[in-house]
Amino acid sequence: QLAGDLAFRNQRDQIAELAAIRSVASSPAKGKAATVVDRLDLLLHDLGAVHFEAQRLEYFDPLIHQVIAERHDADAPDHVILETVTPGYRTGRGRVVAKAGVVINRRV
Repeated sequence: QLAGDLAFRNQRDQIAELAAIRSVASSPAKGKAATVVDRLDLLLHDLGAVHFEAQRLEYFDPLIHQVIAERHDADAPDHVILETVTPGYRTGRGRVVAKAGVVINRRV
């Protein structure tokens, strides 16, 4: 019973926070994007998500990266990451739940 009550309270709190974030996102106030991102980052952290980004010149790994765009950089090897566009997230145990969005190099 106690575990069920704790799970319900945790879910209720998460839903309430997401609803509050949605309200901020849908308001016409300026500067809301940073507030929304900060609140989402905090909620993800509270849920145990671990933020990660790809490193420049790291080789693309389809298990943890998603190609958002391609660019040509003659000084970099083919298929390496040039930039992280969106961060990825892992569980506390290391399971990837959201791939990092990256720009890769195409030398062709």
